[in-house]
Amino acid sequence: MKIKKLIFPLLLISSLTALSVEAKITGAFFQLHGGLINKPRSYWENELDLMQQAGMDTVIIQFSATDSSRFFGGSELLAYRFTGPFAAGKHELVIEKGPIVIYEIETTVPFSYELAGTEPIMLFGDDGEKLRDGTHTLDSAVVWGADASEPIIISLELEEPTESISILAGALSTNQPLPEAKQVTLADQPATATPQDDYTYLLEEAEKRNMHVWLGLKLSDNWWSGKLDLQKDCAENLALANELQQYYGSYASFAGWYIPHELYPSGALPKSYMNFFKDLTIGLQKTGKPVSIAPYFGANMSPRDHGRYWERFFKEVPLDVLMLQDGIGCHRLPVDQIPVYYKEVYAICKKYNVQFWSDLEVFDQLPGEGFSADTADFSRVKQQVLTQTPTVDKIVIFDWPHYMSPTKGAKAKKLYDSYVKWLQEPSL
Repeated sequence: MKIKKLIFPLLLISSLTALSVEAKITGAFFQLHGGLINKPRSYWENELDLMQQAGMDTVIIQFSATDSSRFFGGSELLAYRFTGPFAAGKHELVIEKGPIVIYEIETTVPFSYELAGTEPIMLFGDDGEKLRDGTHTLDSAVVWGADASEPIIISLELEEPTESISILAGALSTNQPLPEAKQVTLADQPATATPQDDYTYLLEEAEKRNMHVWLGLKLSDNWWSGKLDLQKDCAENLALANELQQYYGSYASFAGWYIPHELYPSGALPKSYMNFFKDLTIGLQKTGKPVSIAPYFGANMSPRDHGRYWERFFKEVPLDVLMLQDGIGCHRLPVDQIPVYYKEVYAICKKYNVQFWSDLEVFDQLPGEGFSADTADFSRVKQQVLTQTPTVDKIVIFDWPHYMSPTKGAKAKKLYDSYVKWLQEPSL
């Protein structure tokens, strides 16, 4: 027993020493609203490239819906995706019935195709090239109407093996919905259907870069007022997660779930709230993906009491990742006091096999009513990174598009450039 007690601190010190050598930000929150939705694929390509250049591999979408808005699934285009491998040679794509507008067949290898089965509408027929010309307009699409009650068959000839094939499609009108995913098969394999929206572009581009995406759930305004019907909200969020899983669950880059309901540790968490987080976490874990939250904290509790709070929480809630907001941008505590709190929480997280991430604030909240903030100075962010690294598993920032993306403005670009330059120095 004495030997075990001696070994654990030595291992902890060793791991903290290794972490300190790699002091860096490894991911970022994205708060999507207003002008940050309905972006083209090129937006996500550019932002993820910039993040990778800064050593980041993780994106956390803060929330996917509010009481009045949804930030996914709004596109009129749908991709029917098939995951291979598919050998070179012929493969038969079958669509049970129309109506459907097919704009493109997308894959990474050369191919040809022929139409069989139900004929398309004469004015929107095929010339043998439309479905591989890279043009996504109606003039370059092949269209089948509602009278296409017999199967539509497209025979594909692949010149080389490929890992995936997608069919980009659209509806003739809102009154004529597209076929369900199970009604579209390739080599007898049913499709998965994903909207061509921000989430699809993000997940696909993240997959190309071996990056990881965590999807947030719905955040109701009633959470902040304390008037939220917790049981109803839990059921609604599990239903939302099921929808997100159906749309995006096939992407390897889809890493986990983020519960956007922010806790503020203060005394004992009421049983109703504990049950809410427990039921929601367990329900989400049934999808096979880990679950995370990002609470905030202040000096209202001592570091020791803060650790005890999370021990009580983890005894009830089988959480996978705790992302603790450091509160520096909101001026809750000075930079040099954060590690004292983090050390207590880190030890409790290790005890319950929970990953501990710092949600590092790269903004500086401005005085006045309501919330307004500007990008923080690099010197302060550097100190946050250096002091927090020894007692966390990972550092992510809040948030990328508003405060650190160099496309945001001069101050964000200065922070980004200074940070990347620091990363490139011989030692941190």
